[in-house]
Amino acid sequence: MPSTVFKGDTVEECVQKAASFLKIDSENLVYTINKEKKSLFGKSVSISVDLAKNDIISESGKLTNDSKIYENDGTVKVADGRIIIKNPKENGKAAVIRVSSGIEVTMNSMKVNNDTNVYEDSEIKVVFPETNPARNMNIKINEDRTSSYLSISYEPKKLFKLKDKEESNEIYLESEISEEIWPKAYTSSEIKNELTKNGIIYGFIEENIKRCEDQKGVNNILAAQSDECINDEDDKIIIKFQTENKIENLFVDDKGKIDFKSIGVINSVCKNQILAERVPGRIGHNGKSIFGKETIHKEGKKIKLNVGEGCTLKDENTVVALREGKPLFKNNKFYVYEFHNVSGDVDLTTGNVKFIGDVVISGDVKEGMKVESGNSIKIEKNIQQSEIIAKGNIEIKGNIITSTVIAGGENVQILNQIKIISSINSILKEIINNIEEIKKFNLLGYDTGDGKIIKLLIEQKYKELPRMCLTYITLCSIIKFAYDVNDKVYSEIISLMKEKIIGLGPLNIKNYGELDEIISLIDKEITNLRSIISLPVNIVMSYCQESIIKSSGNITIIGKGVYVSDVTASDSICFTESNSIVRGGRLNAENTIKCRVVGTTSGVETELIVGEKGNIYSDIVYPNTKFIVGKKEYIVDKAGKNIHAYNDEEGCLVVDMLTL
Repeated sequence: MPSTVFKGDTVEECVQKAASFLKIDSENLVYTINKEKKSLFGKSVSISVDLAKNDIISESGKLTNDSKIYENDGTVKVADGRIIIKNPKENGKAAVIRVSSGIEVTMNSMKVNNDTNVYEDSEIKVVFPETNPARNMNIKINEDRTSSYLSISYEPKKLFKLKDKEESNEIYLESEISEEIWPKAYTSSEIKNELTKNGIIYGFIEENIKRCEDQKGVNNILAAQSDECINDEDDKIIIKFQTENKIENLFVDDKGKIDFKSIGVINSVCKNQILAERVPGRIGHNGKSIFGKETIHKEGKKIKLNVGEGCTLKDENTVVALREGKPLFKNNKFYVYEFHNVSGDVDLTTGNVKFIGDVVISGDVKEGMKVESGNSIKIEKNIQQSEIIAKGNIEIKGNIITSTVIAGGENVQILNQIKIISSINSILKEIINNIEEIKKFNLLGYDTGDGKIIKLLIEQKYKELPRMCLTYITLCSIIKFAYDVNDKVYSEIISLMKEKIIGLGPLNIKNYGELDEIISLIDKEITNLRSIISLPVNIVMSYCQESIIKSSGNITIIGKGVYVSDVTASDSICFTESNSIVRGGRLNAENTIKCRVVGTTSGVETELIVGEKGNIYSDIVYPNTKFIVGKKEYIVDKAGKNIHAYNDEEGCLVVDMLTL
């Protein structure tokens, strides 16, 4: 019997296509569902339609096939959810039912799967799928466990009935929803109970929880929030005067010319002038997590204002000057020093000058004389075969001949101390990292103790460590004698170095974690040493010959230059005049040396030295000039210009220079 196949995404689509093609009502279509096909792009459905069973409906409503009439066939329909059947008459076909997915139909206790003939006395039972009302609550806690979010949805209980079908010889039994019964919405009390079951007991957002009672549900709404822990703010000190003279703060006139004389200008304050104010930090508060755990806030650093000579506390938050003079903040104390003026020369008539505050000398410093200042020194003319020592800045406008000039020199030992123990700390941290790698990959065997591994590393890779420890121990006695440092801390460091680093000491170490104790103590010692260091101080001079010049900050040469002298700066050395010269001797700075003309055509030996990361610049350099950057050196064999010497990223010394 001829049949036609109709395809679509769903059975309903296939039925509509077939009914439209045959020009009949889709309810009267007789068809067979073929097997579904699935592919990468989804699924497809097809039905087979028997053309003989789907003849055109006549105007009288009776089925016809050409001139043949099927008036004796049985019929079936669904009305108000009930199946109504009429038996066929003589030679007529019985009514047929088909069952859609999702419902279960039995006839005379037999399950109906395929096309099934039905009769008036058939006992047909329809069982619909059962659903229960459901309430779904999802509680989510964010990653830092400070907030909780709620998502709530509801699903109703669904009641089904048979979909009405017009009377036909064949019908398709389908279900439809007759009623939906929704569950009761969560109450605020129930929501809080669920949150509590998940350990959330604090920080409920009442307004949002009330919104969750809506039958429509909610999505990802904030239900609980921790109280943030706010730490105290540290106290702050606002200093009302300039604490340091810096090269970058020099006066520049309208033509761009720098007034290097301004380096030595002494700042002063008036009596009763406010020197500093303490601003108390804001007080914080503890926090509390959504799990009820209290987080203790960190207390801020409290600062106590300390005053020394020349100033006083107006109240606990204000420092004022008791007299006119030079303000200073040093070693966590405020001072106001008076000026000491020498209107003429310093010689046998005046005697040596030693003053706690600033010293200003309008004349020369003669042979054999000594000038010491607890702060800055300014000399208008020359010094010869004399000694100038200051804890602050030094400015000498005249010539320095066969003399010694030291600015902030007492800090050099402390800076060396910090440099050495900082290097020791870095090596100890490297040793810890190396041991962890060795133990991770078992490079020396499981039986090798940590102490033995440390001893091997020191002997083979860190040979300089014991020597650095001995240098530190030697410097400790000097530092302790000169300054009030933490005796207990550095004594513990020395004891641990002797016991666990120097000589056979590493063999006393059971676990490499013992090195952390030394590292921690060194960190404390560095903090102690930094607290007693005054601000780096500078020297400004015009010319020196056969002299020793030292500064814990910068040295600036604003005149003719340097001749056969030893010039050392903890930071930088800079020549400002285009015709300044360096002839013979040695210049040593940690960071930068900027010269104009170095050496002579006769080849006088001159050394320029900077640290590993330092830079040397010069406009002109003559032969027999030695550049030393860190541990590497280079000797110039022919004159050059536009010179730059430095270590590159790989640690190799580079000297950029054009031929003169």
